[in-house]
Amino acid sequence: ISQRLGIITGSNQNKQDRIRGQKELNNFFKGDYKLCYNLHTSMISHGKLVCKTKPLCGKCVLSEHCDYYHNIK
Repeated sequence: ISQRLGIITGSNQNKQDRIRGQKELNNFFKGDYKLCYNLHTSMISHGKLVCKTKPLCGKCVLSEHCDYYHNIK
């Protein structure tokens, strides 16, 4: 989700990219791990319900902020 939104870069398939992505998000939240965890769990839910393998961009409340959505339009 964070990659599609353009928050982090890299590939989710690559372990080093995933670790770098976690660090980028932690830096973004300036060490507020509770807030970062809440975002993490919310993004998991969003991924299961809306931003799936075949995303439901038309139903997504984040689409106007989403790099993926703007690139498929």
